[in-house]
Amino acid sequence: IHLIPKLVSDRTDEISWSLDDFFQQKDSFDLLKIDVEGSEKRILKGLENTLQKGKNTRIVVCTYHRQHDEKELSELLKNKGFSTHCSKGYMIFRNGIEKPYLRRGVLKALKLT
Repeated sequence: IHLIPKLVSDRTDEISWSLDDFFQQKDSFDLLKIDVEGSEKRILKGLENTLQKGKNTRIVVCTYHRQHDEKELSELLKNKGFSTHCSKGYMIFRNGIEKPYLRRGVLKALKLT
């Protein structure tokens, strides 16, 4: 395990590091789980080059934090060659969010080639 005292983001600077920059120095990954309280899209944007060239890659990403995450993250991953599907069932939200109050919880993505 290597601890890196930076935030994971869509860019690299003095306090942040994109996963594209991280994986330039390391091997790619087989499985990546992303649950970052609404910043999932930002993390994936900072991983675009790695996603483009990745093979046999699985991603599990939370989609319930923002209203359109399920659709937007699925499209982003499909454009990189992934097949996607959502978890069964819905999460129910009643306070502080826009309709619909039901959201899928997790998007699963797989790229075999």
